[in-house]
Amino acid sequence: MAKSVIGRINKALSKLGEKKLIPKGYSISSDTPEVDAITRYFEILKEEMVDDEEMPRNVFNFTDELRADQDAEKGKAAKSTGKVNTEVSVRQSTEVSTSMFDGDAGVGFENTDAQDYAVPIIRILQSNSHEVDPDDPKYVEGAKVGMFFNIATQEYWETITVIPCAYQKKDVEWVPRGEGGTGTFVAEYETSKLWPAPLEINDKGKRIIPSTKNELVRTAYFYVLLLLGNKVENAVIAMASTQLTASKKWMTTMGKIMFQGKNGQYPAPIYSHYYHLTTEAQSNAKGNWKGWKVTKGEILQDAAIYKEANAFFQLVKSGMVKADQATQNQDVDPNEPPKEGDDKDF
Repeated sequence: MAKSVIGRINKALSKLGEKKLIPKGYSISSDTPEVDAITRYFEILKEEMVDDEEMPRNVFNFTDELRADQDAEKGKAAKSTGKVNTEVSVRQSTEVSTSMFDGDAGVGFENTDAQDYAVPIIRILQSNSHEVDPDDPKYVEGAKVGMFFNIATQEYWETITVIPCAYQKKDVEWVPRGEGGTGTFVAEYETSKLWPAPLEINDKGKRIIPSTKNELVRTAYFYVLLLLGNKVENAVIAMASTQLTASKKWMTTMGKIMFQGKNGQYPAPIYSHYYHLTTEAQSNAKGNWKGWKVTKGEILQDAAIYKEANAFFQLVKSGMVKADQATQNQDVDPNEPPKEGDDKDF
């Protein structure tokens, strides 16, 4: 193998060591046994780190040269043994270059908006949720009160671990439940919206839009990465009504986290830590329900997950994604406890 190629490999390994992505000080020589594995690793890595300013892409531009060296050596070995080397031809037919798409960034997505990238909402199953009633057509086998539930995928969990990536607070319009009402999601608005006529307050302390008689519910949205074993999925946690207290506590916890940088302390980004979520029994004078319980976990140190968290934040910030409230059109409003609480939602 050419010394210049090995030199560039070791240069890249040194940079990765500085970024703590591999053990610091690691290097290779022409007879290092794992050279082939390292080559494949860099082929993947150069795609993943294309936007990393501290890791210029040209650091990785030795992979084709390295493959050529290895294939040439295997070709010589094949001639000497009389055996045909099929590995090279297989690799050439299965590995696809994306360079021809370099001039087509984003083509085909020009007319998309937030409606096209709706993110599923994770909610808590309550005692009167359809999914826990065996006699209900929407019953989900195994689902129990107090579990977290994804309506879009029908998955449920007793506990979940998430990384919050963005936060929003909205006013959500719902058709009231009961007395012929459907509990259907209508629309969401900025909390600063000015209404043509003053909002009314009903006997349950809910804000009512005079023109439609629909309820307006203040809702906190946490856009999160949901960590499911080896999978990482985008999701939204919506907290409203009595659960706004949990939302405020979570935001307060995150807001107190500070990091020490070269120029002093600075506030950590919202996606700096893992958080472990469970549910707990809550009640007031008018009912009992399961609410959110949030516990701060360890600091995020996985570079790949950090990139996903930052990318998700950028999508939310751009307005290209939003909570999939359309899946929440249930007879039971997922943002409230089974019975009306005393807490006002604004």
